[in-house]
Amino acid sequence: MRLPILLDVDGVLADFSTHLLQTVGSRLTAADVTQWDIFALLDPEGLRAQAIEVLKDPAWWEQMPTMPGVSALIDTLLAEGAEVVCVTSPWLSCVGWESARREWIKRVWREAGATTDQVPETIVAYAKYYVRGCVLIDDKPEHVARWARVNEGDGLGLIFDAPYNRDFDETTVNARRVHGWSEATIARVIARHNREASR
Repeated sequence: MRLPILLDVDGVLADFSTHLLQTVGSRLTAADVTQWDIFALLDPEGLRAQAIEVLKDPAWWEQMPTMPGVSALIDTLLAEGAEVVCVTSPWLSCVGWESARREWIKRVWREAGATTDQVPETIVAYAKYYVRGCVLIDDKPEHVARWARVNEGDGLGLIFDAPYNRDFDETTVNARRVHGWSEATIARVIARHNREASR
């Protein structure tokens, strides 16, 4: 059995930053989010409290747009019959978050033509390094670094490039940087997955 492709959701599949900035009416764009703490960036506009409140609403999480290229990614994953698991960290202040997250994943995959059986399993965890896979794609450096160290030799960590993670040197661990869901990135993920099948 092939080890699955592990996909983070926020910042990899779902456009968290743009959705939050637009919801609270910030003048900032996703390109301006150059640090992990997006709330600190909203302080000068007086929008931190509003942003924190927005994130308590499960409906907000269900309405999040996808990142560019996600449709092509899902099309390829479905065509290849790839084993996929979404591994996502919980937002504890939002009662109903987990249900909303699972519904979002189901909706996005179904819109791409997936059957119910093709919608990926979802694992909610902070400690993503416990989840085995052939590759983890995540935008949080700590998740990629820890996962890559624990899975060295068995898995490849891919840091999904964003302005807030560019100070992470992925070459210090078994990881690589990918820039969006380009055809090359998708091909790399599929090749890694297929390599597992031939082992």
